[in-house]
Formats: sequence, structure tokens, C-alpha cells
Amino acid sequence: MEPVEHYFSSVLPRELLDTLGRTRVEHNLEKLDSLTRRRLESVLHEADNLELGEQLNRLTAATDAILADAAVDSWIAPTVPCTAPLQSELMDTDALVRWQAWASRNTRCINALGMTAITLPLPTRQPVGLQIAARGGAEALLLGVASVLEPILNV
Repeated sequence: MEPVEHYFSSVLPRELLDTLGRTRVEHNLEKLDSLTRRRLESVLHEADNLELGEQLNRLTAATDAILADAAVDSWIAPTVPCTAPLQSELMDTDALVRWQAWASRNTRCINALGMTAITLPLPTRQPVGLQIAARGGAEALLLGVASVLEPILNV
């Protein structure tokens, strides 16, 4: 399993489980929405895999070094790969899980690698956005880039 995928399928749900408390989650699973319930159930009785977490940490450090060496301050990408489906198309939990994985593919690596990003809406008839991303801690830079791009994009 790739480190970013591992983070979202295993580490992040474990962090949520730790935050909420295992006993509390076990006693209230039926009250959770189907997507959250599925994610928490997948790690409820699973042992930690520290090796993959360490692999993600190494990947984060390597990515940060590459960006610094290349003098890349920020970059742009679509926020999501397509427009949102109708809610009726996501009533099935499996469909919702597939959509969420697909829709977050452009933002997942930013989150997992400790980077930062901002999204600007694009002036189209479709609800789409432009993601501006940067290394972690560069929020002021991103706000500056966004303030320059907003008038150009007419948002």
C-alpha cells in the first residue's frame, strides 16, 4: 500500500479512533454516518503498522527537500478531478467511498505530506475550484498568491 493511501485508509481513522475513544466508538457505531462507520470499523481491531507511518514521514521529508531544492514556492492544480455527482448517486456506502477517494485524489497528498493549500472557485457554470498548494507553513504565501489570482480569475 502506498504511504498516502495508507495514511487515509489506516492512520487517519486510527487518529480519529484515538481522539473519540475506542469504547465510545464501539458503543455508538450505529449513530455514525455510513462512511465514518466503515472507516472506523476497518481499524477497530487492527494492529498498528508503524513501518508505513515511518515511510510516510520519509516521503514527507524527501518531498519537502525536492521542492526546496527546485525553488518551488507554490503550484496549482484542480481541487477535484470532476464536478460533484447528484446526492442520489451516493446513497450506497460503496459508491460514496469510491467517490470520496476519487474526489480527494488531488488534495490527499497535500494533507498527508503536511503541506498547505487554498482553493479558489473558478468562474464557470460548473462548481469547480483551483487549488494553490505549497510546502507546510506557507499559509501567508498562499494567501498572497490567492489575492493576486482572485482578480485575474474574476472570483
